[in-house]
Amino acid sequence: MSFDVEKVAKIARIKIDGTENNKLEAQLTQILNWSEQLDSTGDAGYFTDKTNAFREDKIEQFKDAKLITANFKHSKKGKLIVPRGL
Repeated sequence: MSFDVEKVAKIARIKIDGTENNKLEAQLTQILNWSEQLDSTGDAGYFTDKTNAFREDKIEQFKDAKLITANFKHSKKGKLIVPRGL
């Protein structure tokens, strides 16, 4: 696979000089070849097909909200007060 190293460098916003082009092209090619090799192993569904082997998931009501609110600087009537996002 061939790359336009200068274009990749421009997209990545890095400055390179002409002497680095061949070295960077070889490194990028190695990375993509390795990635293609991983893709060809065929176990992309390995993680999605598994279930939790350690315990069954259960929904439980949290009993003591004061333990959580005690970790925050500000709370009011059991509600957490956090800085405004926008």
